[in-house]
Amino acid sequence: MTIAPHDPFIYIDLANLDSTLAFKDTSSHYAYRALILIKAGLQTVTPQQSELSRLVYTAVATRLYTSSTVIIIDELQSMCLRAYRCLVQGLMHCAAFWDGLTVVKLGLEDFPNDFELLDLQSLLLESFQNRHEETVEDAKNASVVNIIASSRPGLIYQKKYPWMAPKLFVRTPRLVRQVNSTFNSLNAEVRPVDFGSPGIASKSKSLSDLPKNADVGPLGIFATRDIEEGESVLVDKSYACVSNIPPSTGQFCDACHAHLAPPFVQPIQICRPSCGCNISFCSKGCHDLAIGSYHKIQCGIDFSWLYNTGMSQSEWDPRMFLRVICIVLSTPGWSKDSSPQKNPLQHPLLARLTANYASDDEQAIHSQNWCYQENIVAPTRILCDLGINIFSPVKKIHEGKTKFLANIWTPELIQTMYWRMLNNANSSSIDIPGLQLDESFRSIRTPQSGPVISHLIVVSPSYSFFNHSCRKNVIWRGTCSNGAEDISALVAGDGPNQEVLKPGSSSVSCRAMRDIKAGEELTISYVGDCMGGYSPEEIEKQPKLAMGQLADGAISHKRMAVRMSLTKWFSDAGCGCGQCAEENDSGRMPKMVRV
Repeated sequence: MTIAPHDPFIYIDLANLDSTLAFKDTSSHYAYRALILIKAGLQTVTPQQSELSRLVYTAVATRLYTSSTVIIIDELQSMCLRAYRCLVQGLMHCAAFWDGLTVVKLGLEDFPNDFELLDLQSLLLESFQNRHEETVEDAKNASVVNIIASSRPGLIYQKKYPWMAPKLFVRTPRLVRQVNSTFNSLNAEVRPVDFGSPGIASKSKSLSDLPKNADVGPLGIFATRDIEEGESVLVDKSYACVSNIPPSTGQFCDACHAHLAPPFVQPIQICRPSCGCNISFCSKGCHDLAIGSYHKIQCGIDFSWLYNTGMSQSEWDPRMFLRVICIVLSTPGWSKDSSPQKNPLQHPLLARLTANYASDDEQAIHSQNWCYQENIVAPTRILCDLGINIFSPVKKIHEGKTKFLANIWTPELIQTMYWRMLNNANSSSIDIPGLQLDESFRSIRTPQSGPVISHLIVVSPSYSFFNHSCRKNVIWRGTCSNGAEDISALVAGDGPNQEVLKPGSSSVSCRAMRDIKAGEELTISYVGDCMGGYSPEEIEKQPKLAMGQLADGAISHKRMAVRMSLTKWFSDAGCGCGQCAEENDSGRMPKMVRV
């Protein structure tokens, strides 16, 4: 790719290679990149030609040793058909049947008589119809919106791309020390964790016992002293936050997402940038941080299309990708003009995060939603809009000699970023009356008007280190309430460090649920009430429901649902806490297998 980075043939070849290796997601992505180049190359002989058009045309001419326009255009047409076939096949194997149907339709407009595309269209249609019917059968009373959201996305498993450099997946002792240097807690810190056997309390490992460049393994948060019940453990604030409300509406701070309304934010406090961008901030602090960080990367670029695409329920992925990539690019050493540019996965924000890969001796059983528009088209457009060249090699000059390095913005890099964001993002619905959303930003899939709910997604730099336990000892609160009825929900910290968090902001407040001993791991619940959320009346009638059991000792239905939801992060054996271990040992929890 450093020799002929603009020749579509290279990307079709990579698409076929990744397909052979069973990485259909990156195969589809490379096929899409090939199509971008091919479409540009075919414009060379039209008024719409661009610099990319000329680069593609020249690359193909060089490979074919010809200057004949007829031969070059014929080669581009031939590659266009091959790229469409690769892309549609990849989407089908990613179970993205709806996406495959939309793409194959475009392919058949150019090649209406191609038997392979016609066969793929037939298979995709049959597969999508089966998926849709199964979804309707499983959710008979579901809304049309939910049925669409369930039937259209593809499904793939989180996997490492084995050809990526191992160092990109290593968290060193130095990184952990960097994390703790900004860890906003007076009684806890991040440490390597040894989970031990199921049902046995986890223990921390000392950083001093680990080699300098060692992978510290899984991390957790541990008490550095005894903590009393109700005591504040952590207040975490993040600027890696997005929602479904466009920043241009001026209803939320563009940096921390605080709701810009009295009494928590007065009109005189609201700041707007001098650059002219249609965004607002809740304070000068947020304004200065944004202008000196992520906003200077995206300043003046219109990203409103991210809010009116009508994408699926995971449509926050591209928005978070934009925010995270802008934070990365605004950091010295990671800017697009750095030579050489550091890998984004090694940026402090991303290096601390891990994806949810199955261990080497286990097989993944929980698939993840994956969509053509959100996982391929949107991030590609974002990078291009930011002025990042995803094709050209990187020029490196060392001791007067010029070397060309492969472009770092590969499909596997982008998807790895997505996996890390997905595994660490915290979502919540902001309950603030009076929110408004311009009709032009309503999803094309949900055209009906109605109350606007802000769905906030946050990647918290410190909170993300909490591990889950069904027998948690820490409770966390976001800022979902507007504080009108009970302001205590927004109070964070203790004593002189106490503060009132702004409604709608990305801040998270964590407090101890019980007395905690020094050295004990601090854990939260990823799924709310781990026993199922039974009402006091239900528990009064059947006391065992409080322990996740029915009267006969069998696992309760709601507790079973919790165990099923935990497979997003753990195997069918559960999280390893005492509750899960007891259920497994008693045989109350059935085994799950991947089909």
